[in-house]
Amino acid sequence: MGSARADYILYGLPHSLYTGKARCYLRNQGISYLERPPSEPRFAERIVPQLGRSIIPVLETPDGELIQDTIDIIDYFERLGVPYPVYPGTPLQRIVAIIIEYYGSQAMLKHAMHYRWSYLEQQEAFCGTRLPAVPMRRRLRSS
Repeated sequence: MGSARADYILYGLPHSLYTGKARCYLRNQGISYLERPPSEPRFAERIVPQLGRSIIPVLETPDGELIQDTIDIIDYFERLGVPYPVYPGTPLQRIVAIIIEYYGSQAMLKHAMHYRWSYLEQQEAFCGTRLPAVPMRRRLRSS
């Protein structure tokens, strides 16, 4: 999750698909960051007013700039230069990579959410450790 002294703060949640994508990118690039949940007071005091809504993931840069959206976070670092660029070098390869990324993150979103959340028995252990201490079956019945 980054070192004790991090230059960047990633606001997100462990089970968030798009936070996971940003987290994976930061780790693979060796970028030092701290991950904080949106329940942290600073998020409500500073991030939400500046963005105009509560949404994750959000990256806070060392100079205080806020970047919201996984692709924008990745593009920010790609512009700075990273050890392992995610975009290929030629224009045609880059277009194909963007189409594949879009297909995976947008066209397959329903499938990703289905396989992530539709199987209660696979989620009970996770939800029991990450969500408030209310039995999962009770939470589902009250929704």
